[in-house]
Amino acid sequence: MSFGSLTTRILSIEAPQGWKMLRSFKVRGKEGRFLQYVRMWKSSSVTTNMSIYRHMRAGFRTVIWFVVSSLPACKERFAEYACRWWQECGFKTAKSGLFDWEQSRVTVFRRVEVLLIGI
Repeated sequence: MSFGSLTTRILSIEAPQGWKMLRSFKVRGKEGRFLQYVRMWKSSSVTTNMSIYRHMRAGFRTVIWFVVSSLPACKERFAEYACRWWQECGFKTAKSGLFDWEQSRVTVFRRVEVLLIGI
């Protein structure tokens, strides 16, 4: 989920000082912010954890990651999410770009096995 779509869905979160706009949280590069048990929806009592990280590289646009998880907020969440995203992109490439899976209309698992063995 991109920052733009995230901020349109979650404009504020409940902090100890009350509800704060998401963009008002200051994040220093290489440090991150880790918020435990925060509410993101005023109409719900459900709490979650949020990890915020700003990635800055010379010559590139600054990227801010927001990872919402039921797991404790910490730096490791970013590495886990990056690995998961890498796997998702790889699967999409293999499924659509390499095999054109949607167009094949394969419905028999044995044929899928043969296709995957034939790589």
